Amino acid sequence: MSAFALDAHAYDTSQPSGSFWHAADGIEAPGLVGATTADVAIIGGGVVGLNAALRLVESAGVDVVLLEAGEIGWGASGRNGGFCSDGATKLAPRAMRRRFGAVEAQRFFDLQLGAIDHVAHLLERLGIDAGPKKGEGEMLLAHRPLAHTDLASECQAIEAAYGRKVTLFDTDGLSGFGMAGPQFHSGVLIPIGFALDPGRYVRALARAVLSQGARLCARSRVVAIDQAGAGFRLRTKGGEVTAKRLIVATNAYTDEALVPALRGRLLPAFSNVLVTRPLTDAELADQGWTSSCMAFDSRELLHYFRLLPDRRFLFGGRGGVDGGPGGQAQAQARLRRDFHVLFPAWREVEVRHLWSGLVCLTRDLLPFVGQLDAPKGAWTALGWHGNGVAMGSKAGELVADLALGSLRLADLPAPLTQKLRRFPLPRSLLLRAAYAWFDYRDGPLKADP
Repeated sequence: MSAFALDAHAYDTSQPSGSFWHAADGIEAPGLVGATTADVAIIGGGVVGLNAALRLVESAGVDVVLLEAGEIGWGASGRNGGFCSDGATKLAPRAMRRRFGAVEAQRFFDLQLGAIDHVAHLLERLGIDAGPKKGEGEMLLAHRPLAHTDLASECQAIEAAYGRKVTLFDTDGLSGFGMAGPQFHSGVLIPIGFALDPGRYVRALARAVLSQGARLCARSRVVAIDQAGAGFRLRTKGGEVTAKRLIVATNAYTDEALVPALRGRLLPAFSNVLVTRPLTDAELADQGWTSSCMAFDSRELLHYFRLLPDRRFLFGGRGGVDGGPGGQAQAQARLRRDFHVLFPAWREVEVRHLWSGLVCLTRDLLPFVGQLDAPKGAWTALGWHGNGVAMGSKAGELVADLALGSLRLADLPAPLTQKLRRFPLPRSLLLRAAYAWFDYRDGPLKADP
């Protein structure tokens, strides 16, 4: 019997995602039928699983079977905002140094930069047309005047961690940059990362994996994992795979009944995203927003947004708590209200797409790459805190090397290998309490009179 952290509706792969990124030209990946064997089995057809599969087949000629419960890219990898950036941890740079020391913290910062480069190089090497490989980075926008002081301090921390010169903007500077808005009081341009089309990225990854001989099995939810000698036996409704090694790449969509080592240690949280129809020149001018730079605000429960290449506007933010249809409808209504407050000139602009997806948090707010106790000997990589396009992609490569024994855990930065701790209370209660506290700290979002 499955054991998911949220309402079962959130994991129902028979429901279409509704994502703007999901195209008609999906990946032909038939479901698993009958019994087969493999060197490595991978559960999860997102960026972690696909990068792991690509690494295995390209570098070591390994026989790989990848099992995905829905269509390839059905989960977070096909539902995110397309921000290829840092941010896989919620800990600030100073907090990272205090906890892990300057050397290990810097190794982690460098890995985050390397993860972004990994995706850029992969796009170029595979000829993936998923958007620009280079970008301006992203703009952090102060959601209230008092946040300006915090942004100035943030500038110093970012420059020390990443060695990149950031630029501080006042409101006039933001308007000149093409990011005007009554709720944005200053901004910091962080020249790290770029935007992409995550759907094209995932589909191209899948095609590359298939071209190298790996087997991708969509609509093949794993219902049982058994130890089979020194390996593993994975059962689906249609068949079974016996493999020498196992990689679990399901992140927030993990069935904890299958992976007891992760029970109570992951906190899935919803993020909602909307995309408008294409905007006209006049509409862009009315709002004063013409930049295609990625952006997010300084709220704890932040909003993230960007102008897409075809001039649609993407806007994302917090979702519901339990994942049931009623709660999600309320959360999506809130997202629309927030969009109208932050971008009042676009109140009447049609929203063409609106969907939800899960992000995965850990108790220590750190991502994790390592080996599991149950099923014993399996490997996993998870916990991207809403920024998994870059780090999840690189971690797929890392966990593949770990599974083959060509990389040691000691070779990874310490922040990436900390033992996952169990959450102390029911996670739905923790999430509700956290949302209430963060709402209080952020302050109300009110339209200008």
